[in-house]
Amino acid sequence: MRQFYKKKIRFNSFCFLFIFLLLFLILQPICLLAYQEEAEALLAQGKKDYMEGRFEKAINKLSHAVKLLSDENKLVDAYLHLAISHFALSQMEEAKEALAQLTSLQPEYEIDSYYYPPDFIKLHQEVKEKILEITEKQIEKELEAKQKRLEELKKAAEEAEKRRKALEEKEQLLAEEAFQAASKLNTIEGWELFIQDYPNSPRIAEAKRKLKELKTADKLKEMPALKAFVDVWPMFRGNLKHSGRSMYKGPEKPRLRWAFTTRDDVWSSPAIGADGTIYMGSDDRNLYAINPDGSKKWAFATGATILSSPAIGADGTIYVGSSDKNLYAINPDGSKKWEFTAGAPVLSSPAIAPDGTIYVGSDDKNLYAINPDGSKKWEFATGAAVGSSPAIGTDGTIYVGSLDNKLYAINPNGKRKWAFATGSKVYSSPLIGSNGIIYVASDDKKLYAINPDGRKNWEFAARGGFFSYPAIGPDDTIYVGSRDGKLYAIY
Repeated sequence: MRQFYKKKIRFNSFCFLFIFLLLFLILQPICLLAYQEEAEALLAQGKKDYMEGRFEKAINKLSHAVKLLSDENKLVDAYLHLAISHFALSQMEEAKEALAQLTSLQPEYEIDSYYYPPDFIKLHQEVKEKILEITEKQIEKELEAKQKRLEELKKAAEEAEKRRKALEEKEQLLAEEAFQAASKLNTIEGWELFIQDYPNSPRIAEAKRKLKELKTADKLKEMPALKAFVDVWPMFRGNLKHSGRSMYKGPEKPRLRWAFTTRDDVWSSPAIGADGTIYMGSDDRNLYAINPDGSKKWAFATGATILSSPAIGADGTIYVGSSDKNLYAINPDGSKKWEFTAGAPVLSSPAIAPDGTIYVGSDDKNLYAINPDGSKKWEFATGAAVGSSPAIGTDGTIYVGSLDNKLYAINPNGKRKWAFATGSKVYSSPLIGSNGIIYVASDDKKLYAINPDGRKNWEFAARGGFFSYPAIGPDDTIYVGSRDGKLYAIY
């Protein structure tokens, strides 16, 4: 029962409050309107009293009117008649006060000299000038105060910047000392501590690289089969010379271990990383990373088909070209590191020099040299599309074929060393023998052996053009397929 009464009391209180607010909202505008009507009536009566010479009465009514009026023009009118009423009674201070209020409302207001005496107009002008003078002084004073505060803020900012620079220099010195200490120690724990304590150090990238190298070395120690080779097949044709030869023997009998399915044709040749991950591209626009057991590790989407074969850098970065005109650098976890945009599709397979420079051709007729950070080092223009994949000699010379019928030898600085002309388009990628001789096949139905100085050593003629890439065996036999339906072994 008690709970019921409590609820009833709360409900009644709520109803009372709601009714009170409703009445307030309804009556407020009515009350304001009534106040304005009263104020306007007082203004009209005050003006009438002034006109009839009843100045005391006029002052009394107008003094009340200015407290109630909200309309600016009517308020100015009230102050004007209040001022002239005080002036008529020689109450100059009160007249000045009323004129000052008028001026504060409308500084540019001018009193009509036809209706008001000259002395009153003069008094109004004096009041305006005095207010203007006070206002100017006040503005000057405020400006001076603002200027002073601004100077103080500037000084404080300069001091703060000096302190920041001093602290930054001190931190850099400490970071350099810590870096040197970590370098001497050269352990995983030491580099991890440096990276944790000095994340903004200019040497942070170098520290991370060294840490990664140590971790990779530790990982390789646990993988005896990979001690001798960082990557088992890191790029197109296996190595920079494009020998196409592996140290591993293959299966004695063909047994299917697994098959990995993409959504379209696979033209790209696989590359195999140090951990056994297989990388290959597909016409379905993806680069795939496949675990040794055949399961998908990740897929990286490009904007068009991938005919290029991937290459793997020393730090595990995977590089691959796409028909969307880009060369992609992809981290081992499948995230994009950077992309380099050429002027046409990139069908050529990249080659990575020992210094980390990536070389790749494009259908825009250029061979590009790209720094490990994705910036362009240089570009070398040929006369037609470059679908051939570059090979790199022991002296750093880059060899690449072009559809302008030539094989080019390019110095590491991007300058042409020589060009060897064949009789037709060079689709094939060059092969470099252990003696430095370059072997390249052309669509003119010939396989050429070219000396390192660019002179022809010999040529072998088939009955069909060559689109195949030559490979070399342990006995120096060259193997290459032709469009005449034959595989040739040349010794």
